[in-house]
Amino acid sequence: MKHQRTTAIIAAILLAETIAWVVCTSFSMSQVKPSWGDIDYLRWVAAPDIFFLLNYINATLLTITVPPLFILLWSAQKEDHPLPSAAGLIFIPAYALLNIACYSIQIGLVPAIAARSLDSPDMQRWAIQLVQARSDTVVGYLNGLAYGILGIPSIIYGCLMIRGTCRVSGFFLLANGIACIVGIAGYTMNNAILGRGILAGGLLFLVALVFMIIESMKAGRSAG
Repeated sequence: MKHQRTTAIIAAILLAETIAWVVCTSFSMSQVKPSWGDIDYLRWVAAPDIFFLLNYINATLLTITVPPLFILLWSAQKEDHPLPSAAGLIFIPAYALLNIACYSIQIGLVPAIAARSLDSPDMQRWAIQLVQARSDTVVGYLNGLAYGILGIPSIIYGCLMIRGTCRVSGFFLLANGIACIVGIAGYTMNNAILGRGILAGGLLFLVALVFMIIESMKAGRSAG
């Protein structure tokens, strides 16, 4: 019962952070225009507004909260499915390290570099590669890669959960994993439509969290 309650609490925290991510990203990215070039992105990042900063602070915290959730999912599955549950957990550190790096540097380091680069065309060539909001940059690709990596344990645990008591949340977690992998494939092929899989994965993850809270609390009451 304690395990299910802890899972519900962590899922609820992640749900709040994911909703905040959707809201802040929507407000922040609404300023970006399709016609923007490198210098436009650098000017935008060099003078971040409150939504920009809140977005990356929250995204960093969200990334930190994800590993505990997957550790709980592993703990719930390790006795019945020791090998696949352990295999799923292996990918979590790579996801966390990549995304914490990608998001945290946007809070202070990248805006400072972008501001300095505005008067230096040579500096602009590599400074733009640090901007996460632009998917064709090095950091943008690494951010997408992190979600692609997270897609693997999402698929593994989603499949395992469907076989147990958390069928609905397992289904949406599985769908989230597939969408994230499609998204990173889109980044690699420079396909904007497939690249939206990352955003779709985020929304599916949000739905998975809602049902994870409901199903974990229900399982906890049944166990009690």
